[in-house]
Amino acid sequence: MKESIFIVLILSIFFIGCKNSDGEKIPENEGKINGICYPNKTCDKGLVCDEKNNICINAEQNDEDTTDQRTEQNDEETTDQQAEEKNDNDAEIFEDPYPDDPCRPNPCTADEYSTGECVDRPLSKLQYGCKCNEGYFWNEEKCEELPECSSTSVTPCIDSTIGYVWSHKSTNKISQDQADIEYCPGLSEGEYTDWRLPTISELRTLVQHCPAMETGGPCEVTDLCTGISCWEENCSSKYCPSEWKTKYSKLGDTDSLWSSTSKGGAWDTFWYMDFGSPVPVWAHITASMKVRCIRSDWNPCKPNQCKYVKNSTGQCVVLDKESYYCQCYSDYIWHVSANACEPRENYFRVADCTGLPKNAQWNTVSRIEQSFDGSEWKPSSKGFYNEEASQSECRFVCESGYFWIDSECKPDPNLPECSPTSDTPCIDSTTGYIWSEAQSGTRYSAIQSCPRSHDGGFNNWHLPTIDELRTLILNCDGTISGGECRVSENCLELSCSDETCNSCPENQDGGYSKFGDTGRFISSSIAENPSTINGQGIWYVDFSTGSIKNLDSFIESFRCVK
Repeated sequence: MKESIFIVLILSIFFIGCKNSDGEKIPENEGKINGICYPNKTCDKGLVCDEKNNICINAEQNDEDTTDQRTEQNDEETTDQQAEEKNDNDAEIFEDPYPDDPCRPNPCTADEYSTGECVDRPLSKLQYGCKCNEGYFWNEEKCEELPECSSTSVTPCIDSTIGYVWSHKSTNKISQDQADIEYCPGLSEGEYTDWRLPTISELRTLVQHCPAMETGGPCEVTDLCTGISCWEENCSSKYCPSEWKTKYSKLGDTDSLWSSTSKGGAWDTFWYMDFGSPVPVWAHITASMKVRCIRSDWNPCKPNQCKYVKNSTGQCVVLDKESYYCQCYSDYIWHVSANACEPRENYFRVADCTGLPKNAQWNTVSRIEQSFDGSEWKPSSKGFYNEEASQSECRFVCESGYFWIDSECKPDPNLPECSPTSDTPCIDSTTGYIWSEAQSGTRYSAIQSCPRSHDGGFNNWHLPTIDELRTLILNCDGTISGGECRVSENCLELSCSDETCNSCPENQDGGYSKFGDTGRFISSSIAENPSTINGQGIWYVDFSTGSIKNLDSFIESFRCVK
């Protein structure tokens, strides 16, 4: 009982102590730090009342430095606002991990001729380069159009005649394998990184002022012909005019530059171009010389299929944007259509020369031996004009009395124009035919005598066809060349003759002939299926009437023609 009374007494004292003088309950921590303010908006010494939140805080704090309690109370109210501020000011909320990257923001998007790709230079975070469109290069400031290659041009430059882009020349001399494996593939110039070592054919495209060494010249050393036999005959500096020395290169080079083409398929010997001569020469792979690299956006040699071709050195050579060939060992040649290296001995033949123009003759053979280089037969069987005789090429010269003028064998321009009073031989300028004097004889004698004639110093005369003979007819519409009379080399049957072939009245004044002839002149044309027993059926022109006729009798006049 006494214990119960004691507990009640203690609790009474406690509750009495928690009330003010008016009997009201006193809040815990009132006036203390983080406690509520006193009713008069005051706090204990050193504290001030935050009237907005009715909390006692340090006197040194202000409204922006409220406690975590204030922040937690307002979290739910400010979530949406903070999310919007995060989206609008992302760069301010999150720190940029690459503050020194010159490609952030990307400066290349503003360059008109750039692909938009920016390259951060690894040696300096303050520098960058832009990838440029084809035909442009990065000049350290902007994408600029590639200049045409010349002895004074900057590099990279483009040889627009063939489309190759060339780099600067290396400062130091290096070995071939270093140039091919390290230097060119590792080169970065104009922000291009796809450089490679040029082939010997590609180096020859830089040669100028020496036709024998330029692309397509007689020197046979190319990517398709790499053996010693390709070099022996026509690859000598004696064919290069000495007055152009130091100017044999489009880029002004007088150095020796490495190629990627091996000599005859050898692994340790490669061709280079000596631009001081200029001639292609070979050297051991360890020799030192300078380098120019080459590039193009297209490369059909990627991936390199030649590594898997039997009898190939494994070297792939670009022909154009879509085709390539593989360099073969010396006893083999590349067959383009088969995409294979095949034995060279299988590709030889004898061919007839073609393309002999009118009034020309072969100088001196009409058949040549050819070899197949994988894409074409060489030398070509198509004839070309050359007064120096050859046993291996199809060359021709004009016949005696003719001259090579405007790609034709034309007669001496001093020949007189054919007329009733002209000397012979003479020329009919409307047709280009040269005519001899009139002669007497049968068709048989005419056929024999014309080819043997040397009238006026000319050779190769012949008895005219009916078409050639008709070109001498004048003033008879039915039988002039192109007239209605159907008799021609394409229509020699007797049925081809009708009234249009004998429609003009007799004229003994020579008005139907360019020569003023009035007789009957033989042609070499014979009627097909002649009805006469003796089988002559000769077509001829009777210039007294301008008519075209056919008889089996012996005609006694003729002129030879060229």
